[in-house]
Amino acid sequence: MKSQAFSTLSLKTERSFAEQLLQKAFPDKAFQTLPIEAFAELEYNDELRFKNETLQAFWKANRIDGAPEPIAPSPLPRFYRTTTKRRVLVSRKGVALSFVGGNAQQKSDAKYHESVLEPESHKKIYGFVSDKLNLPAYSTLARHLNFVIVRGSYNEPSVIFNVDMMNGEIVRKLKLLSESLKSLEVVSAYIFQDATRSSYTFEQKRPDVQVPFKRLYGAERLFLKVLGKKFSYHPTAFSQVNESLLPVMIQTAGEMLKPHGKRLLDLYCGYGMFGLSLAEHYAEVIGIDAEGVSIQSARENAPYFKKSNCTFLSRRITAETLKRSLPPPIADEVVILDPPRQGTEKGVIELLAERKPMRVLHIFCGVDEIARELKAWNRCGYRVEQVIPLDMFAGTPNLETMILLKPKS
Repeated sequence: MKSQAFSTLSLKTERSFAEQLLQKAFPDKAFQTLPIEAFAELEYNDELRFKNETLQAFWKANRIDGAPEPIAPSPLPRFYRTTTKRRVLVSRKGVALSFVGGNAQQKSDAKYHESVLEPESHKKIYGFVSDKLNLPAYSTLARHLNFVIVRGSYNEPSVIFNVDMMNGEIVRKLKLLSESLKSLEVVSAYIFQDATRSSYTFEQKRPDVQVPFKRLYGAERLFLKVLGKKFSYHPTAFSQVNESLLPVMIQTAGEMLKPHGKRLLDLYCGYGMFGLSLAEHYAEVIGIDAEGVSIQSARENAPYFKKSNCTFLSRRITAETLKRSLPPPIADEVVILDPPRQGTEKGVIELLAERKPMRVLHIFCGVDEIARELKAWNRCGYRVEQVIPLDMFAGTPNLETMILLKPKS
């Protein structure tokens, strides 16, 4: 069975970073023959060594300026993921909660698949839900469940039931099921309707259609505490999956951007983690993100940080929207750029470079787009100053990379 990570490997002629890394770690095996979590079966020191060596080779092969520093390890290399999911598969054998989609009859006989990358609490939740869904009373619900998703912090997990339709019977069954989850210290539960049964689950692009969302019990927001600061965010908003590494990420961003300027542009800001954490160093912070629920959360978080110098705007980040939305540039302007895996849209880097920021911190949640994006910065007069990779996705062939850029002059 293929790994979750393998299913997203590049289909391009050139091998992706993940493919190169897997080839280095498992030179005598075909990707399709590897276990679901092959990388997680390695000793962590070996995993880091393979990643460091492959990243250095990637840098050299693509002739990228600068050189990556050693990868910052994850404090929790296993059992760390705060957002996990299982697809609900129904067959004559019963209901199974699986890592992947497809025909339930082709999967193992296990009622749910376990992962060494997920907290013990998630394992208990999936086991409990699996047992319930295999009862006759929940057979109708099982047929309409697409995913069971666990989110939140290590201490306060929440469950989201992704269904293809929402009627009286389904809601009643989900209320019964969610109430019983309280015994596992699940603090909240929600219904997320997606009639298309897409694979979207908060880490990628939203479906093109508006989707209904209903709270079953608990708070309307999820909560996360980082470096003593508490953030809230909507249950469907993006949030990093490795809570243990977030303090390192924020502190690293603050150190890389020293000395701080007067204005911080926090693009793809989400619920304001960077902008609010670093706001004390700037006279003004402007955060922009396309996800309205994330911007709403950022605005709600700002008063708790006692920050009146932060403005958060809900905009799709394109060159045109930035041109219309941003104030005139100033001399001491700094940019944090944390786009989704596919990178920035055409013209965004060029528009930002025209503003002549004194520093740019470009964060990549995948490796494959680094060369293309940095070439664009280079053409616009910026050079690589520092590269700090983070093992945000320990146990998988992926990395988060923080790259500081400065004007060549």
